[in-house]
Amino acid sequence: MKCLVPLIAILVASGSQSVRAAEPAPPSGKALNPDYSAWCDFPNGTAIAVKTVGSGPGIGSGTPKEWTVTEATTLREVSPDKVELEVRKTKQEDGGKEVKSPPRKVTYARWIDAPRVGKPTGTVVEEEETITVLGKKVKARYVRIQEENFDAEGSIRITKEWTSQEVPGRIIKSVGDQTGTYWYKERVELVEFTKPPK
Repeated sequence: MKCLVPLIAILVASGSQSVRAAEPAPPSGKALNPDYSAWCDFPNGTAIAVKTVGSGPGIGSGTPKEWTVTEATTLREVSPDKVELEVRKTKQEDGGKEVKSPPRKVTYARWIDAPRVGKPTGTVVEEEETITVLGKKVKARYVRIQEENFDAEGSIRITKEWTSQEVPGRIIKSVGDQTGTYWYKERVELVEFTKPPK
């Protein structure tokens, strides 16, 4: 992705040869922000919508609840130091009235404090796949994680996620299922992706 490794062409005075110098290493104690890198290679005006459909135990009444959340995100600005997004959220619970939140601005800096990277708990499966997203084939990374005894004895949580560098925000779809007292089911899917006309 061009925004992650910008190259500087330097003309050599003795001839037409050019020398390319790679981007310097991150500042001390810093790492590239994955939220920045998920957007920085796309033009301003790029937009996506991600829909989440979920269900889980009701709080208090014990009656299961269902919800749908759609987040529409538009890329407003890309710079060497940050990306700026506009996010609009619509939420609906148990088939009731849709509630729209005011648009909010989200900014992701290029560099963040270097995280401590640990191995995920449970069983992890990783694969590379080519899948069809909104009528287009893209290369995707598939990860499946199964964790046991997550919130109580006998509870199992299984998460499946498909991501791609060809999609802003990276997420294509995600499936989450958890058993036990705090059971839930959640499906996340990219439902829109548009780029501004050239």
